[in-house]
Amino acid sequence: MENALWSQWHLEARLSALSSWAEQHGLLALLQQDCEQALTRMMEPELLVGPTGEANELYLVPRGVFIASQTTGEAETQALRALIGRALLAGNRIQLDSSVNEHLAGELLALGFQLPEGTLVSVPDARIGAEHAGVIAVGDMAHQQTWQRSIAALSGAIVPVIASHGQDTAVIDPMTALQWVHERTRTNNVTAIGGNASLLALND
Repeated sequence: MENALWSQWHLEARLSALSSWAEQHGLLALLQQDCEQALTRMMEPELLVGPTGEANELYLVPRGVFIASQTTGEAETQALRALIGRALLAGNRIQLDSSVNEHLAGELLALGFQLPEGTLVSVPDARIGAEHAGVIAVGDMAHQQTWQRSIAALSGAIVPVIASHGQDTAVIDPMTALQWVHERTRTNNVTAIGGNASLLALND
C-alpha cells in the first residue's frame, strides 16, 4: 500500500495515516465525520439498476491536485489546515503555495514525508494550470478573486476555488465534503451483449 498512489489507498487507510496529525490539531472528529457521512461511497460503489437490465455503478473519485494558498492570520491558518486535511482524506494531492504560513508549511511538509511521494509538496509561486483540479484559497475576498481571475483566463474546464475567510462554518460543514470528489458512473450492459451477439462479429 505504501508504494501506491495516495488516491489508490483505501479511505480507511488514508484516515489512519492522517489521524495522528489530525488529532494533534483538533481535526480528527472532522475527518471521521467526513468518512461516515459523505465519503463512504468511495469504499463501495452504489449499484443503480438500469431500465433495460444493465448494471450501473455510481462511485466517487478524488478530483486531483489542489494548490493551497492563504493570507495571514491565525484563523486563516487553522481554516487552511482543516481544508487541506479534508482534501487529503478524499485522496487529493496538495501543492503548497509560498503564501502558506511558514510554520504551517513546515508542519504539512513533515506530514508529507509520511505519505506517498508527491502527495503533499511545496511549490513556491504556484500557478494554476491544466494539471490542477482547483485551488484552496483562505483569506479575504481580494485573495480569492485573484485566483478566480487566473482560472478564468485558462482555456478548458473551469475548476473550483474552494474558499474560506477563516471564520465561516463551510470549513467544517459535513455537506461540503463532496466538493473534493467527482461522481462517476460505470455501466455493464450485459443485456445488449447477450441480446445482440451478432454485433460483436461485424468484422468477421
